[in-house]
Amino acid sequence: MKFAALLLSLAIVAASCTTSTTPDNTITTSIPRVGSTYAFESYDTDTNGAVVAGSDTTHVDAVVASGIVFDDERDVWVVKGSNSDSSFYSVDMYNDVIIRGSSWDAWFDQVWIRMPITSGVSSNVFNTDRATINGIVVETTRRITSERVSEEQVTVSGTQIRTFKVKITVSRVVTQNGTVVSDYSTFHYYWFAPSLGVTVRIETPSQIIFGKKMNGAIEMLKSYTLK
Repeated sequence: MKFAALLLSLAIVAASCTTSTTPDNTITTSIPRVGSTYAFESYDTDTNGAVVAGSDTTHVDAVVASGIVFDDERDVWVVKGSNSDSSFYSVDMYNDVIIRGSSWDAWFDQVWIRMPITSGVSSNVFNTDRATINGIVVETTRRITSERVSEEQVTVSGTQIRTFKVKITVSRVVTQNGTVVSDYSTFHYYWFAPSLGVTVRIETPSQIIFGKKMNGAIEMLKSYTLK
């Protein structure tokens, strides 16, 4: 739920918390050149994990900018989807990949999310909005937690590609005058391929939200062309 148009007062808190694990110093992330393309297939899965008939779609993403400066980050590359959504990638001081742009919530498009493929250091980013609506104090807290799960080989067009699986958990808590009225979270798995500079697989398992088991979704890279 978005309250931006109704905000009478706003307080934002953003922070990053970390827990240490073993870094992987063998990783080098390649920055793709403009014109590189990635063809994806996606489909929904039911609550038993089976493919939902008729849900499969395809789309092609393309690198439209590379090596640019964006939001205080250098060497940023931009991958634009056929639906006009764009994802911004860069590599931070820990040699981890950071990404901006998602469909979860407008706020999440405004922050860099670390994918700790190299450092293995889990991170949390959160903010809190406070608004007074008809005398009711509404507080919305959003949090993103990312953690490296494993290293895996993913096959794309018959080629084995080294990837790093990252779990990203997105949670929201809404209170009214201090009483919780909404509290839920979802989690997603991302497989990032350093050699290609993109996420090659995204999986959202079936999850229980507000007491109801929801369908999942899978998106996977089928082919690519690097410039």
